[in-house]
Amino acid sequence: MLKTHMTLAKMALVIARYPT
Repeated sequence: MLKTHMTLAKMALVIARYPT
């Protein structure tokens, strides 16, 4: 579960880098 959380956080960071 921790791994999934980390992955989600990483994805959020990527999204923040590329705002729509």
